[in-house]
Amino acid sequence: AKSSTIPSHSESAFYDALIPVLFPGNVQEILDLGRLGFELSRYCGLWVGLKIATNVADEVSCVTVGPDRVAVVDPGFVYQGAPWKAKQNPLLVPPFSLEQERDLYYGRLEAAKAFARANGLNRITVPSPGARFGIVAAGKTYYDVYEALLALGLDESGLARHGIRLLKLGMIFPLEPAIVREFAQGLEEILVVEEKRPFVETFVRDALYDLPDRPRVVGKRDETGAVLVPAHGELDADTVAGVIARRLGSRVALPELRERVALLERLRARPAPTITAP
Repeated sequence: AKSSTIPSHSESAFYDALIPVLFPGNVQEILDLGRLGFELSRYCGLWVGLKIATNVADEVSCVTVGPDRVAVVDPGFVYQGAPWKAKQNPLLVPPFSLEQERDLYYGRLEAAKAFARANGLNRITVPSPGARFGIVAAGKTYYDVYEALLALGLDESGLARHGIRLLKLGMIFPLEPAIVREFAQGLEEILVVEEKRPFVETFVRDALYDLPDRPRVVGKRDETGAVLVPAHGELDADTVAGVIARRLGSRVALPELRERVALLERLRARPAPTITAP
């Protein structure tokens, strides 16, 4: 909702057009995921979109560049008994269009998932063996989550010690299910933190639905139906810190946790300063 735009998010429109969506969280990731996005498009034969939040679009940053910075791995995806190779056919009439529809769902989108898996577009950044609680976030929101955890006194060693696992998504559609299932092993609960509608949350829940032993998945609402992660406005680290603290509850015995949360809530509740014209 900046400049001339209304409150919205682009990934639902990309999903409707079956366009893979990459979500960079900073300028460095725009370059890295941009390069991978071109390679992904060439490999799977689909347009690829980048979701760039305002904070990232307006960011000034130092970056690392070089011809060898991004190494692209061939996923080795097999379709109909042969190595996958995207082909374009401009004949958009039956029977060619019907074959292209099948190719889209079982070839191109599956090839995109295989590319994401082979090239680490989605990564478990804090594996925490034996973890019982996990947090999933993508792009700019992942860094809000990380900042929120630091504000709560939980660095990476603290996350591992208290059994908290993190999954960082670089490609939010199509969501590659194997990384979600690997992440979910042994967890009791997964918190999905994202702006606007429950986009990633829906695909995370879908990836885990058929498992006999699956964790609870919460996001926009908790298990009682109460609002958890706001669907309106813009998320920031302070808001995310309050959400995480409520879900951790008695899981993390940090003496300063409640004090930090109370301080964050007091800061957010302060009235804006009044500015009077001279």
